[in-house]
Amino acid sequence: MCIVNDAWQLAIGGTLLAGFSDWLDGYLAKKKSQESSLGSYLDPLADKVLVTCLTVATGYKGLIDPTVCSIIIGRDVVLLGGAFLHRAHVLNWRWKTWREYFRVVQAKNDGEAPAAPNVKPIFISKLNTVFQIALVVGAISNGGLSWPDAQLVQGLGYLTAATTITSGAIYVRMYFKGQMLR
Repeated sequence: MCIVNDAWQLAIGGTLLAGFSDWLDGYLAKKKSQESSLGSYLDPLADKVLVTCLTVATGYKGLIDPTVCSIIIGRDVVLLGGAFLHRAHVLNWRWKTWREYFRVVQAKNDGEAPAAPNVKPIFISKLNTVFQIALVVGAISNGGLSWPDAQLVQGLGYLTAATTITSGAIYVRMYFKGQMLR
């Protein structure tokens, strides 16, 4: 709402705070060896929700090319939808409860559904997330402070689109080669 309503200082501060808290959470989880299966799903999902909301808002304001916005959001829809379909397939399209469908810890009984595997992002995907965050921060900053230059934001948008397409294609290829979700 801050972006759509031109509350640029709040938008910039909120985005930087969200990015810092995400980094700090990941750093502390690794440093204190508190990484978990659930965290392996929730952290990237939170990243995607944040980036998607910011991408939609900055796209709406005309700060990011609509094609770039479509590529970013489209890749995430394809990957997330594919993950849900894959999980349903692994469970033979049958599960007793949604809790069973979303199980991320090993089952206690043999009759229960297997746990979903940990999510392990590939390097290009991590790099892409950095570019996506830099793009939306740059676009918000451009909207509020006229810095960086709109052409720089546009160039970063094209770079982000390229890494988004590349990482999506690699994930799809890995899935069809059986290298995903083991």
